[in-house]
Amino acid sequence: QQQQQQLQQRQELEAQRRRQQEEAEEQRRQQLLRQQQEEEEKKKLEMQRLQLLQQQKEEEEQRQRLQLLQQQKEEEEARQRQLQLQQEREEQEKLRQQQLLQQQQMQQQQMQQQQMQQ
Repeated sequence: QQQQQQLQQRQELEAQRRRQQEEAEEQRRQQLLRQQQEEEEKKKLEMQRLQLLQQQKEEEEQRQRLQLLQQQKEEEEARQRQLQLQQEREEQEKLRQQQLLQQQQMQQQQMQQQQMQQ
C-alpha cells in the first residue's frame, strides 16, 4: 500500500511537472508571437514614415519646380514689357524726327517762296 501511495505521488508530481513545462512553453510561444507582432508593427510604421518622407520630398520638389516656372514666366513677361516700351520709344523718336524733317522742309519752302517773290 505504501508503495502504491509513493507511486501515485510520483505520478502526480510527474503530471504537475509536465503541466508546468507545458505552461512555460505556452508562455514562451505567446511571448515570441507578441515580439513578432511588435516587430512587424514597427516595420510597418517605419515603411509608412519613409513613404511619407518620400511624398513630402516629392511635393517640395514639385513646389520648387512650380516656383521656378512662375519666376521664369514673370521674368519673361517683364522682358516683353521692356521690349515693348523700347519699341514705343523708338517709334516716338522716329515720329519726332519725321516731324522735325517736315518742319525744316516747310521752312525751306517758305524761304524759297519768299526769295522767289523778291
